[in-house]
Amino acid sequence: MSKIEYIFTMNKLKVLLSVLLLLSFSSSGVGQTTGRSRVTNVDLLIVGGTIVTMNAKREVIENGAIGIKDDKIVMVGTRAEVRNVRARRML
Repeated sequence: MSKIEYIFTMNKLKVLLSVLLLLSFSSSGVGQTTGRSRVTNVDLLIVGGTIVTMNAKREVIENGAIGIKDDKIVMVGTRAEVRNVRARRML
């Protein structure tokens, strides 16, 4: 597998993971980030993609970020809003 094929495959996997994660949560239990200065710890932080939320407004977030902790989405917002997030792993 060439380097270009590897990069293309990894990008497809990131997009697929993002879509699956977004589809797996309901709009009632997930809050948007509010810019608090408190540090938030997450297991996985996915950044840099376009997010289409599944809330009532179907918001589209460019250059977005999704924070996952204990197999649950705990935050969705822009990349700028995750400055105070500490992640064990980042994609």
